[in-house]
Amino acid sequence: TIKKAIFIFVYLLTSITLIANNTLLYSKIIDKIIIEGPQSQPVLSAINAIPLSTTPESVLDPTLIQDDLKTLYATGYFSSINAQSTQEKDQHILHIICIENPNIQTLAIQTQSSFIQNKLQKSFKKFLNTPLNTPQLNDTKQTLITWFKKQGYSFFDIITMSFHKQSQTLHISATDGIIES
Repeated sequence: TIKKAIFIFVYLLTSITLIANNTLLYSKIIDKIIIEGPQSQPVLSAINAIPLSTTPESVLDPTLIQDDLKTLYATGYFSSINAQSTQEKDQHILHIICIENPNIQTLAIQTQSSFIQNKLQKSFKKFLNTPLNTPQLNDTKQTLITWFKKQGYSFFDIITMSFHKQSQTLHISATDGIIES
């Protein structure tokens, strides 16, 4: 039973130390927030437009940080995001590390109609040389489907839209069709 008592004492001492360290970490004031990774202008603009809940001079709150990471991820510009809190030269620094999606370098559009080909090319051209952003691509896709259907292309659809990482090519396949009266 003396071994059991020593084990319980060591366990309690370790638990109290871990709780104390976490309490100290989470009760610290954030002096500075550094967002690492984003390099392209559209991404930097999107980040600057987002009001983060975690700010310098606030207390480190894991729930707020998690919400901020979700908000940043929802922009569609990142493949991963995480946060790390460090103590550097009497400053508590929150590092938000973002891995930016690769840029779209080329478009490859497959359709039968040159009119539809040109319209898709013009509409998706704005994404060239910018990081892959699925929410924005889907918005453009839905806008185009609606527009073509209003123009009488009843069977128009963008059936596939995929990104090839190695070639940095956005592949778009569309069906076309118009019902004439």
